[in-house]
Amino acid sequence: MKVNIKGMALMAALAAGVAGAQTTGTTVVANPNGYTTAGTGITNTASATFTDPTGASGTATSNTVTTTVLPLPSFDIVYDSGEADGSTKNAANSATGSTPDLLENVKPGDTKTDTYDLVNNGNTPLVVHIVPVVTGGVTATYAFPSGTTVTTNGDGSYDVTLPVNSIIKFTQSTVVPTTAAAGSYVGASPAGTATAAANPNAGIPAGTTTLQENQTVSGTTVSGPAAGTDLQYQALHIYTATLTNNPQTPDGTNPVTTTVTPPGTTTPVPGYNAPAPVNPPGGGTTPGTTPITESLSGKQQIAYPPADPNATPDVVAFTNTVTNSGSLPDTVTLAPVNGTSTWTKTGTGTYTDQNGVIVQFIDPATGALTDTVVAPAATGTTPGVVNYTTQVTYPDSNTVTNPKPINVIIGATSGNNPNIAAATTTDTVLPPAATFGDTAAIAQTPGVVESPATAYGPSNSNPAVATAPGATATFPMSISNSGTYADSYKLQGYVVIPNADGTSTTVPVTYTQADGTVLQSTGSTTVNGVTVPIYNTAVIAANGTQNFTASVVVPSTAAYTGTAAAPALQQTATGVASTIVQTDTNDVLPVGAAGNVFVGKFANTGTATPGANAQAVTDAKGTIVASAPTGNQVGNPAGYDGINAVKYAPQVQYDYMIIAKNSYNSPVTGFVLKDTLSSSLQFQSATCNVYDAKGTLVSSTAVTGIAVGTTGATVACPSVTLMPNGSGETLQIFVKIQ
Repeated sequence: MKVNIKGMALMAALAAGVAGAQTTGTTVVANPNGYTTAGTGITNTASATFTDPTGASGTATSNTVTTTVLPLPSFDIVYDSGEADGSTKNAANSATGSTPDLLENVKPGDTKTDTYDLVNNGNTPLVVHIVPVVTGGVTATYAFPSGTTVTTNGDGSYDVTLPVNSIIKFTQSTVVPTTAAAGSYVGASPAGTATAAANPNAGIPAGTTTLQENQTVSGTTVSGPAAGTDLQYQALHIYTATLTNNPQTPDGTNPVTTTVTPPGTTTPVPGYNAPAPVNPPGGGTTPGTTPITESLSGKQQIAYPPADPNATPDVVAFTNTVTNSGSLPDTVTLAPVNGTSTWTKTGTGTYTDQNGVIVQFIDPATGALTDTVVAPAATGTTPGVVNYTTQVTYPDSNTVTNPKPINVIIGATSGNNPNIAAATTTDTVLPPAATFGDTAAIAQTPGVVESPATAYGPSNSNPAVATAPGATATFPMSISNSGTYADSYKLQGYVVIPNADGTSTTVPVTYTQADGTVLQSTGSTTVNGVTVPIYNTAVIAANGTQNFTASVVVPSTAAYTGTAAAPALQQTATGVASTIVQTDTNDVLPVGAAGNVFVGKFANTGTATPGANAQAVTDAKGTIVASAPTGNQVGNPAGYDGINAVKYAPQVQYDYMIIAKNSYNSPVTGFVLKDTLSSSLQFQSATCNVYDAKGTLVSSTAVTGIAVGTTGATVACPSVTLMPNGSGETLQIFVKIQ
């Protein structure tokens, strides 16, 4: 048996080349457009940055939307040499000899081998059906590298599994028939087809589509070279022999000039010596591959004057009576008797003590001041009687921190016998006073007044503690009866709280006892159209104090106020007997910040019903709830979905709709809505739309500065200086999957 050493060497070289196909430096690359592999989940989460009502920096994050990449099948068979294929020059019968892989001087019966690359130009694995296309009666067979999944069919075709992002190098062995005509062109080319499964979302029509070499699916059509036009022949030019059969010397020089005498003759003729016969040479090749009032007690009259609304001295008049049991009329001198007070006469019938208390005696018949009154003599057993008025003027009790009882002891001295001790009577004035305010600012010692400069808020903190909308603010309050007689008090209060939408709500104050029981309500008043209950305290003894709690339920619609703009409670305590009125207006109720900025992200599917597909984003973390959106939640627009049911093929344009809404009870500032795209997404365009709380478009801005096709881009809307409560912004981004 003859062994073809040269053929074995060629087979080994091809096998080595195939095994190292990804490192041979070939210009052929798999998936040249860099399509993202089918089945890949492309995740994106949008966000917004802003300064919240408290001045703190905030960030809100949307739900994450995942887009699944659909298959985009495409393949090609190309010359391993890097030469272009698919041209009319690649015909097997190229008489011009311009076929990229053209071999000259091929003899009938020769076997010639060429190397090809089966390239996956798409993003999904394929099974490529390869058949040889031949001319000139040649036969062609294919050899694939070890590890390649290949089915060899009985009709001479092959089904080759082509992984994603791979190149399989294979060889074509072409056998020239022994009958090949000299000078003719013959050849063979591998021709491939693949089946693309139905996928309307990817533009592949129902059923299946047969893809030819270098074809792709675009929309609902297949684009690329027609069948049979993207071939890559190895053309073989059959050798034509040209011979001159002249006698030559063994070294191939000139004919022999010597002569020889053939045997059996004697005549000399030209001659040479023939070379020894040799065995003819052989040849062969092999393949290869890779992929918030007054009371009377004995000789004492007691007056319980009510308070007045002014700060001028208060006046109380007493009617006193002098009784004369003697038989003579008597001119009686009237004067206050020193006791705890030292009296100084300062005018007719007028005396003043060291505390500024003025006592005046008045003739009730004439109304004139007098120092004396005449008491008629007794008639029989009936004594003579004369009345006079004692008028007591004292500093206004409202301006006295802790008033004391005023006791005026009046002496009546007989003019008939001044040596007899004066008859006395006592007129007592009990001034009213009270202090109403915060428990922490009113000492339990009566008479200490709350400083108007101190603004106490919930729990008597200073500064006040913010209360969130919907929560209850409590203010420990006290009434100190620093007056000199017992009294009860009517309490009423309210506060006007601004709302986030620009309106306001008047909220009544509720008063409760220490045990939590609400004080008895005895009526009401109306403030700003709102009924404000009036509550009664229990009777508070002189120099006694009662504590209670004022509470306010902050409306859920309340706007953030902070401390500077916090509304003040308007509280009033009115004495039932004293009629003294005390107000407290320095308790402020700052409303805290509530709410958030919600961001929802949705992808265009063209089929989702608005608000009905469980796409409500309920918090800044993008939590998705299984219900339609309510209140300040963000729901999906019509045709958009956020439950990751989105599927697109590479290079098919679609869009994301990102919706942000300010549900804070106050505007936020410096609002920026943005989204950083996946590195697998190519930016196409984007628009930012700002809407007011009623959904009216305020502004629309196209995003600029990002080139079309940029991957991994951060798409950001211009900063919105002030984003009021209830307003929002949308960011619509058009993309293509790489």
